[in-house]
Amino acid sequence: MVILEEREKARYYSVIVDATPDSAHIEQTAFILRYVHETEEESEPYKVQERLLCFADCTKKSGKDIAELILSTLKRYEIPIEDCKGQGYDNGSNMKGAYKGAQAFILSANSEAVYSACTCHSLNLCGEQAAECCPAAITFFGAVQKLFNIFSSSPQRWDILKNKIPGSLHSMSKTRWSARVDSVRPVAAHLPGIVEALEEVIKLNLTAECHRDVEGLKKYFKSFNCLLLASVWYKILKPIDTVNRVLQNRGETLDVASKNLSQLIEDLKVLRNDGWDKIFNEVLVVAENIGWPQQLEEEEKRSRKRKRAADEDDEVCDDNTEHELHAKTTFKNKVFNVILDSVIGDMTVRFKSVSDLCRNFSVLWSFKEMQDDLIETKSAELVQ
Repeated sequence: MVILEEREKARYYSVIVDATPDSAHIEQTAFILRYVHETEEESEPYKVQERLLCFADCTKKSGKDIAELILSTLKRYEIPIEDCKGQGYDNGSNMKGAYKGAQAFILSANSEAVYSACTCHSLNLCGEQAAECCPAAITFFGAVQKLFNIFSSSPQRWDILKNKIPGSLHSMSKTRWSARVDSVRPVAAHLPGIVEALEEVIKLNLTAECHRDVEGLKKYFKSFNCLLLASVWYKILKPIDTVNRVLQNRGETLDVASKNLSQLIEDLKVLRNDGWDKIFNEVLVVAENIGWPQQLEEEEKRSRKRKRAADEDDEVCDDNTEHELHAKTTFKNKVFNVILDSVIGDMTVRFKSVSDLCRNFSVLWSFKEMQDDLIETKSAELVQ
């Protein structure tokens, strides 16, 4: 009752809806109201409140069904849809779709209910897509997750790991994708210790399948490809995680979110255009210091193999050099560039709505830096 009374006094509100299955495999949909509450505090007379209205069971996934659930729930609590000025959901197609998404159906009922996608969920989707954009990325994250599964399934194996590395392994999160930086960090920082731990685990009494998995992980994690991918992913995930934490700040505002997202995209563009040689050379130094291979293994064998005599040392040397250059170029074009292009491209598309909202409403917080004629123009655009 208190929430409904506060909302009625505030009148205008935004609705935030999200769903997740519970332990009984029932899709629980949470309804949250966001409104400006008038307090009795002199220091803060007005405060933006987010209140949980209710949970609802929603088994259907189409945008129309979800929109009908939203409208029926608001009607049940006698909350006028005409007073809704904003709607916020995740960035799934059934929610954001311009024609068949839930936000489109709500807009047809109230054209002033401005849609804003969840920026944190958008980051998750960008990262999830990038992790599946090429075979090398799929293999890397599959190996990282399998590594955690092997060590976490036995206290004895976990003790072996703790004795080899100062940190700990983490399982990869599907709901908070940028948290994968916690999974990649120990792999990037303590690969030699992880390989030593795997060598100890092999000596235990393992099943044939587990023994095969450990041998495969040991071979993969000791490769130059893995060392390079761990470094690349850490440099991508670290800034994403930093921005994600900023976006989840309770006092976060639209303009700050837009600036951070724009800067993140620019930083990733710099990494994409200028970071390859630096990363590759850093990994070469690391591989040399720990005594590991310093050559990339190509994912695909070259279709033609040049025949060279073993005793022609110069020609063999030239062939090796050419092979290394080819492998380096192939990895850059088919892995490094593909991953970053996927992340940057997806972010640019998904966060366009954020920049549009920021541009439309910026007069409300930037008017002090604007000339009078610009304030008038921006205000007229916002009203329209």
